[in-house]
Amino acid sequence: MRHFAVRASHVLLAGACLCSIQCRSAVGRGGSGPPELSHDDLLLKNLPGQIVYDGPSIAIPTEIAVVGRYVVVSDLSSDSVFHAFDPEHKGTAVQFGRRGSGPGEFEQAWTMDPVSTGPANMWVYDAALARLTHVGLLEGNAGPAPVVGRIIGIQAPAVLTGPAWVDSNTLVSLGFFTRGRIAFLSAEGVFRYVVGELPAVSTTAPPEVVQQVNQATLAVHPDRNLLAAATRYASKVEIYRSDGTTVGTFQGPLTVEPRFQVLSSKGRPTMATSGELRFGYIDLTASVEYIYALFSGRTREGFPGSANFGRFVHVFDWSGEFVYAIELDATVLTIAVDDAGQHLYATRHEPEPAVLRYDIGDSSPLGVATIASTHVRN
Repeated sequence: MRHFAVRASHVLLAGACLCSIQCRSAVGRGGSGPPELSHDDLLLKNLPGQIVYDGPSIAIPTEIAVVGRYVVVSDLSSDSVFHAFDPEHKGTAVQFGRRGSGPGEFEQAWTMDPVSTGPANMWVYDAALARLTHVGLLEGNAGPAPVVGRIIGIQAPAVLTGPAWVDSNTLVSLGFFTRGRIAFLSAEGVFRYVVGELPAVSTTAPPEVVQQVNQATLAVHPDRNLLAAATRYASKVEIYRSDGTTVGTFQGPLTVEPRFQVLSSKGRPTMATSGELRFGYIDLTASVEYIYALFSGRTREGFPGSANFGRFVHVFDWSGEFVYAIELDATVLTIAVDDAGQHLYATRHEPEPAVLRYDIGDSSPLGVATIASTHVRN
């Protein structure tokens, strides 16, 4: 069942999706606008990447997740929606997921939530169909064998941007709500309540616009006891407990403030931006110890077509303290880390589409201080 509020709010998500699709379709070379924000004053660790998946079958890689021993990537423009592969054994990749609205089909696969009920299981959230689909990856001789299972229709008074499980009976999600910050839903996908406060903005704006301005990516601690949200058009990281109570809101080491106007679309208020908009945290992932936030620091004017890509990762601990920054050797769109924090994976579009792996196993604060000391810039 979809209420009018869901359909109306879906316009907001569709706008965000369209912007994301356009930015992902062609990576710009840089424009005449402002440069990306400098990391010269931060403790910076430079990491080289290794290509673990590429080839003609992958077109526009978008979302990425570590699911058991496999890495799964959604593809915006290919015959199959997903690619799943074992990063330790090249040549074991499989493609799956047709485009459509039937079982095993996806119109707009927006997020993937790996779960620990079995060696390799995940839930895929389809933003266009407002539903979750369970996918298991079984061991096969030619690579992972996907098995589509339960489908859960989302019934909520607003569009959700990425439901995730905190226990077997409870889903949580950010979304375009008129009040609150985090929605709680039953295991059947039925809306229960929202918690938290709408984040503040520098000017008076309707609640649905405030949610657009504070659009964020959600990451869940592997133990499912903590949640983190990183803001797309700003440089804030929010941390919550799994019951929705607030740990705190924290400012990243570089400051990005949202730049927007309130306009009307189809009779409803919406967020409007210009080339001066600077992107903040464009993706988020988490391990047992740390939160990894992919930082852009780019404007649309300065980086046409690639403002929502980044090459720096800001690392926070679960108390919200900034630890250090990673400089990747490529400009990437999305990131994922394994639970133990040994490897960071990223999707690249240029010079050709690929999935990269970065070894971060020595990235404890003490290890970073020792290894990265030569990269601290004055």
